[in-house]
Amino acid sequence: MKMKKKILSVAVLVAMGAGTAQAVNLSADGTGQVILFPYFTAQGNEETYLQVVNTHNEGKAVKIRFREAYNSREVLAFNIYLSPYDVWTGVVLGVGDGAGIATRDTSCTAPDLTDTPVAFRTSLLQNDNNGDITGAERTREGYVEIIEMGVVTQTGSVVDADNDGHADYVHIGGVPENCETMINNWRPGGAWAQNPASGITAPSGGLFGALSVINVSSGTQVSVNATSLEAVFASQQHADPGTNNPTLANADATSVVMLNNGPAINGQGVQVFEDSWISSTTYAGINAVSATLMAQSVMNGYSVNPANEAESAWVVTFPTKWAYADQDEIQARTGKTIAVAPFTDTFQDGPLSASLWDNEACEKFDLVAWDREEKETTTTGDVDFSPARDNSKYLCYEVNVIQFEDSSVFDSANTTFHANGMPGKNGWMSLGFNYGQSMGASAYSVNDHGNVYTGLPVIGFKAKVLGNGQLEGAGSYASAVDHVYERIVSGASVTAYSQN
Repeated sequence: MKMKKKILSVAVLVAMGAGTAQAVNLSADGTGQVILFPYFTAQGNEETYLQVVNTHNEGKAVKIRFREAYNSREVLAFNIYLSPYDVWTGVVLGVGDGAGIATRDTSCTAPDLTDTPVAFRTSLLQNDNNGDITGAERTREGYVEIIEMGVVTQTGSVVDADNDGHADYVHIGGVPENCETMINNWRPGGAWAQNPASGITAPSGGLFGALSVINVSSGTQVSVNATSLEAVFASQQHADPGTNNPTLANADATSVVMLNNGPAINGQGVQVFEDSWISSTTYAGINAVSATLMAQSVMNGYSVNPANEAESAWVVTFPTKWAYADQDEIQARTGKTIAVAPFTDTFQDGPLSASLWDNEACEKFDLVAWDREEKETTTTGDVDFSPARDNSKYLCYEVNVIQFEDSSVFDSANTTFHANGMPGKNGWMSLGFNYGQSMGASAYSVNDHGNVYTGLPVIGFKAKVLGNGQLEGAGSYASAVDHVYERIVSGASVTAYSQN
């Protein structure tokens, strides 16, 4: 059944008599416990500016993680301790052959980020042996995970070393009273080194963020929205900044997806798929997150009109792919090295006959495009002789940049596909994942309701740049538009209710 997604909060769901108060779901209001930004870049003349906002009157322990674009290996992560209503800002920029993070923000971090920029690290890339990009160059593109680990108390010796009644991470006159206390807590013998949960309670959400890719030479800024998830963690997830915890795999094992199926009950109806993921303890949490992001097709517009020097690119990111396609991750969770549904191919450290390509994890897709007058172009292939040639199209990385015609919106090294032969200078395109494994009631991953989610977990946006070369001094303008999605969910267990 094909259905459009209907985003409602878990609170609304509970009020309707369906679902639970703790179930991973897409945020209806833009704030949440987890914020996912589909792209960062420090390629060429580009820099990426990042902002995280705490909208609550309580302290927050937050993990910020940067993952590289090829197969989502972590290149840097650290903890931030946000004051009530605090904002943290930073910029990803070129550092040597790679990239790094710089900030002038005074919010407490562990480790200390005062001496910036801090170069992104390549230690987890060295085991990957990617034949296309090696070393620090791979850190110049990727995506960002922002995870609330918990609410931080504002009282007690853990956060108030001098016992003056004012938490050391909370600002006084725009500056935290004593950030060193927070770092000391993680040093040998420190309060958090002994017990990370000390003074930390369950996440409460309320985070939002902003991200902008700025091209210094062209003077353009592409402002990108985040994907926000609510009710991801039922308990505190506070962890040492020197470890790779927490991740989305620590999420609660229950997901809620609401789909608008048109006329159903008393007019317009909404169907609710609530699933407890029980395939295994190692995949239950990540399956819950993936279920909320699953899409059979991705849709957005394009413009390649020479009259206004228009160029367009799509960013297509699979933010949970690392758990299903990275052989190291798969082996740690299952003892095997084959891809886990819904993905079909693996990254690997060496040749593997089951893989389509060494050092890439490629997923086949179709695309269909229309111009503004419904002229259609399809690229799904045609009848062929045997043995047939593989003229299929693939997205092979965690973060993929698709350029339209001769566009070069980003200086991307991960452009895996040029969408050529568009039916017009302006129009829209649908990119479909019709070849992968479904996630749900299968031998790969099972939930206790038998529902099936078709497609791939995906986020992203379209970026468009307009030139103005006729003006003296020239100039250009940029914009970003979030993708929209078609989702297919089927199964025996669904709660339906009417929407007034």
